[in-house]
Amino acid sequence: MIAEIKDISKVISNKEILKNISFEIGKGEVIALVGPNGAGKTTLLNTLTYLSSFNKGTILFEGMDKQKSPEIIFKNVSYMQDASILYKELNGMDHLRFTAKINGKSKKDIESVIKKLDIGEYVNKSVSKYSLGMKQHLLLSLSLLTSPKLLIMDEPLNGLDPTNSVKLRNLILDLKKEGTSILLSSHILSEVDKVADRVLFMNKGEIISTTEIKKDDAPMANRYIIKVDDNKKVLKALNNYKLKLINSNSFEIEISELNFNNVIECLLNNKVKILDINKTKIGTELIYNNLYGEVL
Repeated sequence: MIAEIKDISKVISNKEILKNISFEIGKGEVIALVGPNGAGKTTLLNTLTYLSSFNKGTILFEGMDKQKSPEIIFKNVSYMQDASILYKELNGMDHLRFTAKINGKSKKDIESVIKKLDIGEYVNKSVSKYSLGMKQHLLLSLSLLTSPKLLIMDEPLNGLDPTNSVKLRNLILDLKKEGTSILLSSHILSEVDKVADRVLFMNKGEIISTTEIKKDDAPMANRYIIKVDDNKKVLKALNNYKLKLINSNSFEIEISELNFNNVIECLLNNKVKILDINKTKIGTELIYNNLYGEVL
């Protein structure tokens, strides 16, 4: 167990901002914090990294109380915040050298993280000339420079195009394989499904639900409701698939996008007339909608 968070509460101006937050983080586990704006996600992350105080509760890192031994947080936990912490007048290398110096890291460590994040092309440019995506990569490189046991990330996918989102996803999965524990907040639920082992849903300063993300080698499934002219022909055409009949001419099927075309082809080959198709994502987005009644 890397970290144990027990009954954390925080009060500001007589208002309870965090309410008895409790959860554990295992070695090599990826946990996602999900919730609407104002749910308390960033406040919780700031509290866990000693940037904000709390009124009640205990935070243990590898069994040690962070309040009694704050140095263990400094040495073993990295926090990737937003770009507001960067100095526009400095370049990326300036940031890396400063972080390396206060953490006892070498020039070789800097070169390694530059290569890992592929930021060599612009690391010597002024941060004022960085795009939002470039800033995100620099922030992540600063976080990884210390080789943390626990990496905390506040909205790491902000500003990333699809290509860089995929790169970050793969990096998170690689870090997990290496044994790094990760706690991240995100509103991009499709990516949460791909990287997280567990999702904590927050609202109004408390965890209102927790769910495990099913991990297997199959692509993420979708739920399709398909309206046809005759379900009898459907049962014959799709006898190898698990179906749920809704009525005489509609059925529901859960299947990956990769295999969906095969289903359609089977229906058409068996002369089934398709009248309508509705698709619903299965996973964190569906749970989010059920909990909050809206899409992020």
